[in-house]
Amino acid sequence: MNEIATRIFNLIAEKGMSQTELAKKVGISKNTIQNWKNEKVYPSLTVIDKICEATGITAEQFFYGMGRRDKLNSADKFLDGWRLLNEEEKAAVLQTIKAFKRDKTVKND
Repeated sequence: MNEIATRIFNLIAEKGMSQTELAKKVGISKNTIQNWKNEKVYPSLTVIDKICEATGITAEQFFYGMGRRDKLNSADKFLDGWRLLNEEEKAAVLQTIKAFKRDKTVKND
């Protein structure tokens, strides 16, 4: 599977969407999505833009890191995941981090 198709399948998995649900939101057939997986066709930029809209990310977030061949460290992996989050999800992550920091402060006193 090519890098763009891999990104699409990872993205819909992360967002908890099915291929059928994505196809409906984007206005394409499920067979089209399967053809991406089988590398028979590739999505156009217009379709990628619709995928981004359907999954709540920007095109920049979609393409971020593509073509990168270096190994990612844990901070880079976190940032890659962070870029895919919407504002509500980011707020939840920040609250979780604050809770962990408070917990460590209490234990260290």
